Amino acid sequence: MNMNFLNRIIVLVAVLCFSAQVMAQNPFYPKCKIKYNYTELNFGHGRKFVVMSVIPWSDLSYYLNYLTNNVKDSEISFAISDMSRWDNKNRFMPLNRFSQYGDKQLNLVLIGNPSLTVIGGNCFEDCTALKSVYIPETVQGIGGNAFKGCTFNSITIPANVKKIADYAFANNPNLVEVIFEGNPELVSSSIFDNTNPDLTIYVKKKFIAEYSKRFPNLHFKAL
Repeated sequence: MNMNFLNRIIVLVAVLCFSAQVMAQNPFYPKCKIKYNYTELNFGHGRKFVVMSVIPWSDLSYYLNYLTNNVKDSEISFAISDMSRWDNKNRFMPLNRFSQYGDKQLNLVLIGNPSLTVIGGNCFEDCTALKSVYIPETVQGIGGNAFKGCTFNSITIPANVKKIADYAFANNPNLVEVIFEGNPELVSSSIFDNTNPDLTIYVKKKFIAEYSKRFPNLHFKAL
């Protein structure tokens, strides 16, 4: 039997067992459909994602090693189910190391849980492997430098986010679209330093005047 196929079956069985356990404990866990070699996550309101695996945060390093050694796809989607606030220096973040030494692009889905209320400072700094990130509705704040130096071109900030700190999305020349589902407080315009000159920040129409007055150097547009 092909070893790559066998490895995928083993991972799928682990996902089935783990997902059932987490769903019983986490009220924020999405509806889940598991098929041959992927999992469909449905968060409602049109938010659906197809991922190869759903893994616990504690297994992230092992999973990234598995992707490096066993998966040939150049782009991979996966979800993390129980990530908590992360405030350590970014050099300890497994995705940062993966970005330095790997050549795969990752679509990351963070599943909300009661412990994930803040994307802490420096969390995903320089994680250039991230092609996209889904931030769950449990998140209420995004720390300084949280996504600094990433290379994704679009990100949506959920309505529950109340504050975004300095340089959170800075140094990303690919960033052309940010969607605010609510009206988070922006600590300063440094949040978007050295991003794409065509960056457009989409907000609800009633908030455009307020944001534009405070940050005239940024381009705001109605959702």
